[in-house]
Amino acid sequence: MPDPILPVVFDDELLTPDLARLTDPARLALQIERRDAARLGGIPSSRLRRCRQDGPDRLPGCAKVYVPEGSTDRWALVLRLERRADGTHVLLAIAYGARHPTGTTASVYRIAHARLTRNDQ
Repeated sequence: MPDPILPVVFDDELLTPDLARLTDPARLALQIERRDAARLGGIPSSRLRRCRQDGPDRLPGCAKVYVPEGSTDRWALVLRLERRADGTHVLLAIAYGARHPTGTTASVYRIAHARLTRNDQ
């Protein structure tokens, strides 16, 4: 059975600050991810991984994909399922960045959690 493709929307307003603080290789990896998603009409469902549902950086209702595809150690794109006015669903890209950075840099999960918490209030 073919792998279902889930439509994804990249919110440039949300992602621009993420790109500003990342390296050129990280920005290139996301550019390739976006190009592939446009070509396929979304992201294959087999690439999605559930985000943590508990803990300080919990992301209920969110999924992640590792970027670049096949990698699990560098960057991730956090996505949230959104229902559109017409009743269709899309994955909204809400944060992109380093999965487990060193030092004082916030992880992509902490950034996504802060954005979701700020938007829910």
